Amino acid sequence: MKLSFAEKGHFVFSKVQPTYYNHMIIEGDTNSDIGIDALTSAIKISSESNHGSRLVLRGLLNFSYLEDSGVPPPLRIVENVYWDGLSSDKADFFDASLNARSGPTCEVIYLKGDPNRIIFRTHHMVMDGIGTMLWAEDVFRVLRGEKPVSFFAELTEYDLIKRMGGGTRMQFPQNNIAPTGKSDGIASFKPRWIRRSVTGRYSNLIGQISVLSAAEARKYSEGNFYVSIPVDLRQRNNYFKTTRNFAGIIYVEVKADNSASDISTNIRHQLENAEDLKFDIEDVYCRYIPVSIMKKFLTKRILKRHSRSRYGSSATISNLGYVDIGKFTGGGFNAETFFLIPQREYSPAFITLSGSKNLVEIALSVPDVLRTNNRDEKLMDAIVSGLVPKG
Repeated sequence: MKLSFAEKGHFVFSKVQPTYYNHMIIEGDTNSDIGIDALTSAIKISSESNHGSRLVLRGLLNFSYLEDSGVPPPLRIVENVYWDGLSSDKADFFDASLNARSGPTCEVIYLKGDPNRIIFRTHHMVMDGIGTMLWAEDVFRVLRGEKPVSFFAELTEYDLIKRMGGGTRMQFPQNNIAPTGKSDGIASFKPRWIRRSVTGRYSNLIGQISVLSAAEARKYSEGNFYVSIPVDLRQRNNYFKTTRNFAGIIYVEVKADNSASDISTNIRHQLENAEDLKFDIEDVYCRYIPVSIMKKFLTKRILKRHSRSRYGSSATISNLGYVDIGKFTGGGFNAETFFLIPQREYSPAFITLSGSKNLVEIALSVPDVLRTNNRDEKLMDAIVSGLVPKG
């Protein structure tokens, strides 16, 4: 399978930031336990239908491609009763490398603690967040004694964009302010993440969080505030399922007088006009550029933006939607909640949202240089306290 420009981009990002992976954490209830042999077997059986969890990188430049290694993802057992699941603190088990060329590019961690957790880790080159969720869903399907479902597809997001007539997007200002103010210190390229659980049902979460984040940013300085919003392009292809990267992106300006409803209207307008099927011209040319050069360029760009405290976009907000938590139950493991953690040095703030039952999980990642003096915690406090539930 030929490597898409998005997949190559994710590979380069992993060279710049070693923890640039997807992590889906599923927390069990107090009675949850699972047999190691059963979980190992389910991972293997699922991988035989879903080759996405076994992919590795082959080739160079425009001749790069993904190949099925034939080796199922490993299961790693970790005992850690001290980790509370609320931040990346005391969680070095997330730091293990996923090697794009030799593999594995995916793994499962059974984290024995209080409560027990199952963690699905995927190299962003082979899966996006939705793809990671589909893989986890299939493993639990096997654990319940059901047949796995193949989500394997040759089609890439770029193939779909070309087929549907998408083109290059108009540029927007690249001097955006950060929600936590100005950069302070030396970049570690290992952003810290924090997580909060909020009870209740909420509408227009992206709009609300965009406005709240922009308001926090303007407490530090005035300036442009654009939000990057990943869009699942599977819905553009009859909601077909694939574990591969299949996201477009839109950019929304948040002005000082905008309401959450204004942001929602902007998003809807852009989707109606297929802005999620647009791409940046540099995305096309990147497939011809050596990884070493792209790595140097990207590292320099990130450091320059930190030095100026001005960014390509102010924040990224990824909403994974409400999900039936029962999809992640089986084999003696009863899921209570789940969340996906963001770790992105290039974004001043990266927020992931996921919901189940009467609960919304919010995870926030902020680079070290933008979170001194607990500024990441202050931003999260402002978001959680400012959200307005339905009705």
